[in-house]
Amino acid sequence: MRSFLALPEGVVDPSTGRPRWGSFAGRFRRVELGALPPSGLARLAVEKRWVYGLLAADPWLVGFAVVDLGYAASGF
Repeated sequence: MRSFLALPEGVVDPSTGRPRWGSFAGRFRRVELGALPPSGLARLAVEKRWVYGLLAADPWLVGFAVVDLGYAASGF
């Protein structure tokens, strides 16, 4: 049988900044995960911006993209 931990104040541990995992007795009043710091890969995925397009005519097919990653911009 599973044992339940005492319900903490919030779902985010203030000392580590990470979510608390486990089985708790009761339910949280409010759950906000927006306070969690994003990981490096998640931050890159959220902050990315790009514009792309494709022009097609009978003998031609032209694709383009302009990418802005916040810290570097490139076009190809």
